Amino acid sequence: YRELQYGHADGNQWTAAECDVSIRPGWFYHPEEDDRVKTVEQLTDLYYRSVGHNATLLLNFPVNRDGLIHPTDSANAVDFYKNVQKQLANNLLKGVLPVVSNERGGKYTAKAVTDGEYDTYWATEDSVTSAVIEFEWPAPQKVNRMLLQEYIPLGQRVQSFVVEYNKEGEWLPVKLNEETTTIGYKRLLRFETVTTDKLRVNFEKSRACLCINNIEAYYAGETLDVFTAKAEELKTYPFTLPKVDEAEAGKCADKDAATTCFVDGNTLLVDLGTEQTVSSFHYLPDQSEYNKGLIAAYEISVGTEAGAVNQVVSSGEFSNIKNNPILQSVYFSPVTARYVLLKAVRMVENDGPMGFAELGVQ
Repeated sequence: YRELQYGHADGNQWTAAECDVSIRPGWFYHPEEDDRVKTVEQLTDLYYRSVGHNATLLLNFPVNRDGLIHPTDSANAVDFYKNVQKQLANNLLKGVLPVVSNERGGKYTAKAVTDGEYDTYWATEDSVTSAVIEFEWPAPQKVNRMLLQEYIPLGQRVQSFVVEYNKEGEWLPVKLNEETTTIGYKRLLRFETVTTDKLRVNFEKSRACLCINNIEAYYAGETLDVFTAKAEELKTYPFTLPKVDEAEAGKCADKDAATTCFVDGNTLLVDLGTEQTVSSFHYLPDQSEYNKGLIAAYEISVGTEAGAVNQVVSSGEFSNIKNNPILQSVYFSPVTARYVLLKAVRMVENDGPMGFAELGVQ
């Protein structure tokens, strides 16, 4: 089962991964969720995390009681499509002839990565499993997206790569919020905007000689969907967990995604120390290979006294958290509170404690 989820590096068959998610908090229609449909920005982020991560995206549309897709759902879906098309409209590398550190020769030269043809690709010599490909423009360009594709009929090979730009003669890595390891059929990277006349990809490690089918670059404008906060960047009011061992509690407030605080039971009380204006709750699940203690459905309550944390401010599902255990953020109308109570209404696995790599309240 785990190989179906994470893949097998030594497998002899290639199958596209599949990302299933609903445009609403759950898989079925509920009228009270009409104001909780995923926004254009959230859908765009999903696109980059699924299609942009070598997978297919299957977006669920719950039909309403009239047997129709709700107008909000359909409007957001159409605008989502238009947004992606707009962001990836102008390929800045189209027709640019790159320079490479190694190539096989013949029809497997570097020009294949910008010719727009699926059945052509740049390949290195058999013994070469690392190489650099460099692009240069006549004038500086703004860039904040890159698309890379391997020639999948010959397998998924790349294990590690770095995207860099030239600034005053020095090569610097672009700033992004994800690992650049595998590529597969398609990898879409979002990164902080750079202005440069030179861009390069340093393929550091590959399982065999490189077979790169396509590389594109774009300037998508200044968008709000580029980054999801890293653990070390998660902002929060200072807090304690009164019912959790102090050393254990520290693991969800140490800005380290590699440590996880495990809490028995199905509730977690957060003490902010003093009354604060609160409008969001952030939960990063366990990031280990086994993703222990995932919360599937939740209820969040607040209060000013520890014995009366009973004002429910939000409830719902952490959609598709089992297959996509990323930072979960819940937003609600601002309230004044000192205590925040998270209740796990349903766990992905019934047995075991809840797991929190990081927590944040703002």
